[in-house]
Amino acid sequence: MTIPIVYVFDKNYAAYSCVSAISALQTATEDIAFHAITDHTDNQAEKIFLDELEAHGQTVKIYKANLGAEFVAGRISSSAYLKLSIPDLVEEKKILYVDGDTIFKDCPSKAFGIDLEDNVLGGVCDYSHFPQHRKKWGSKIIPFENANEMYINTGLLLWNLKAPENIKLIEKCKELEESYPDKIRFNDQDLLNKVFEGKKKIINYQFNHQVWNGIISKSDWGRISAPGYKNVNLFHFIGKYKPWKKCCNPLITDYWKTFASQLKTIKVDIQPIENFQQRRHFARMLHLSERYQEASELREELMRTMDEHLRKMKK
Repeated sequence: MTIPIVYVFDKNYAAYSCVSAISALQTATEDIAFHAITDHTDNQAEKIFLDELEAHGQTVKIYKANLGAEFVAGRISSSAYLKLSIPDLVEEKKILYVDGDTIFKDCPSKAFGIDLEDNVLGGVCDYSHFPQHRKKWGSKIIPFENANEMYINTGLLLWNLKAPENIKLIEKCKELEESYPDKIRFNDQDLLNKVFEGKKKIINYQFNHQVWNGIISKSDWGRISAPGYKNVNLFHFIGKYKPWKKCCNPLITDYWKTFASQLKTIKVDIQPIENFQQRRHFARMLHLSERYQEASELREELMRTMDEHLRKMKK
């Protein structure tokens, strides 16, 4: 069995998608057929991904999508909308779509082998729609006709590309965006959830284990990232503080770097801390990773910075 895995990215996410692809190769027990979709004007993204995967002995089918200015970017890069072109471009019966901010911990075939039955998409419930968060986010997305409809995270999708519901997908999504201009918070994710309402299969959380902004304790991370732990197939690092940012949890950054270090044609640098908000987040991450002394010193530094700022405001 060959597993078709699709990535969608622009030049800003091409390298991170390469890291995810390397993790897929390392954990796969089956052959993988890589597909990549970039904007029709973005030759740099195509070259980054193609050169890197070829250096690992892989061939890649590259597709150029042209959505023009049809969609308005929300909280996420507008390149995410390119995902909507998958059914029109990729000639496979079923594919596994994966975001670039992911790391496979176990073989992709375990997700790909799930039976979709008569559904179009298979996905994991989104972090924002866990019971403790649903009240906050439920009113901010496009409403479902069925109150019990689940909202999935599209960081990993098992997708039946031959389903008739895919026909004119881009047009359907454009109409939805025009009908609910104030309800689009997560771009393509909101649209796909609504278009395929009643045609989504909820799969086990292990296939898209979401870690938000690196917020996880050392003991919990050590448990779920351990090689012998079988209840995680894929890590998805959601939120704005990604593993390639210095302000992320250092435990997660170190884990991600074990795959990034295997890049052959490009180098990915960890992005430095840029502002007060990131420094404050990093102090919390140091505490969670049990680097208590460093966390305490950084918090004291932040307090001094705040005090100095307040004194200047009073003058």
